[in-house]
Amino acid sequence: MTRTKEGLEFWSAINGQPFLVRMANTGHIKALIQDCGVKPLYMLSAGFFDIGTIPFSWARNLAIEFNRAYGAAHLPARLSSGVALLGRKVAA
Repeated sequence: MTRTKEGLEFWSAINGQPFLVRMANTGHIKALIQDCGVKPLYMLSAGFFDIGTIPFSWARNLAIEFNRAYGAAHLPARLSSGVALLGRKVAA
């Protein structure tokens, strides 16, 4: 595992296919969008479970419902497998 300014990174593989995993440094991302003239407003959960990794079954449906409930409850986005950062463009 390597710590970068973008977050913690490591390589993994599924079925022999390598991919980069990054646990993003949201503070760095906020700073990047501010540099582009966007004021960060909210960070929301985009899904506690990554449903793309769950086969189509009752378990996937349960994960989808849990994700909906998690988002509706406004629980900490940092615990999610994905986050959405919403912002507003600052007038020039």
